[in-house]
Amino acid sequence: MYSDTEKRKKDYPDVVKKHKDAKGILCPMIRDEEGFLSEWVAYYQVHGFSHIMIFDDGSNDDFREELAPWIKTGFVSIVGNFSAESMNVSHIARRNDFKCAMALKALLEAKCKLKAVELGNLIIHSLTYSLTYSLT
Repeated sequence: MYSDTEKRKKDYPDVVKKHKDAKGILCPMIRDEEGFLSEWVAYYQVHGFSHIMIFDDGSNDDFREELAPWIKTGFVSIVGNFSAESMNVSHIARRNDFKCAMALKALLEAKCKLKAVELGNLIIHSLTYSLTYSLT
């Protein structure tokens, strides 16, 4: 007779697999977050993430200078200067601000997922305007 665990493994062999060596990628959207980004990035590096792809939503501060050491190592990359037009959001979606924002968000999330596949990572992404929301 099988125990419950053995039965589950027999009936569903591929349902749950632990990946002890798996890494993650984080993709936040930011605007004017200079001042604590270096600490924020260090936190995620210490916790095993392999890359952070930051989507800059028109920042006016010097956050790139703060992140320069992280960018040099390749741990952080920045995607900026994106728009509905440059991301090929349909003209129909552009007529409605909400639909346009959601289409743009979906396209940026796809970009994050493609980067994760390229790096062989698990995906943990959060496209928000404030990094504090993605910490929860």
